[in-house]
Amino acid sequence: MSETTDVLDMIDAVSKVREVEVEKLSPLVNRYFSQQFDVEHKESQLREAKKALERTVKVDLPAAMEAAGVEYVRMPDGTVIEVSDVLTARCRKGHEAELLEWLKSNGQEDMIRTEFSMSFGRGQYEFANHARGLLQDSKLHFEEKEGVPWNTLEKFVKLELAAGRDIPSAVNINEFRKVEVKK
Repeated sequence: MSETTDVLDMIDAVSKVREVEVEKLSPLVNRYFSQQFDVEHKESQLREAKKALERTVKVDLPAAMEAAGVEYVRMPDGTVIEVSDVLTARCRKGHEAELLEWLKSNGQEDMIRTEFSMSFGRGQYEFANHARGLLQDSKLHFEEKEGVPWNTLEKFVKLELAAGRDIPSAVNINEFRKVEVKK
């Protein structure tokens, strides 16, 4: 036997081993694709189920209770169903600067949270301005972020609406009725 034949025999043997290894992998790869499809399908079903539940909670049950003229029901099995009004308020995307300017010009700057690698919370606006001045005077590079926490904005909007005052156009308000079911 020549060296060339030995090398060709070795290559042929390695190829056969690889074919066997690939054959062992094929069922696992097929199982992977099947499982991936199952997960995607179940996630899609979950998204649809969540949408259906949200419609029941925010549309169907509140409408049925309104048609029946009730806000609260205790079912024979003890389940309590209560409908309530909900208001959410968020700053419109891209309108953050407009909202901050409106709050500042309307004496509501205490709602603003300012951050320089540290957080300045509600009611600390003047302290944040002082810290900003110190950082600027020191000629140090710093990043600043200002914003209003969603829960602070939501509470403010509810109070302002109850008092009959205007809300800045930078705020997106969503009002709806929603049921809570307690077993």
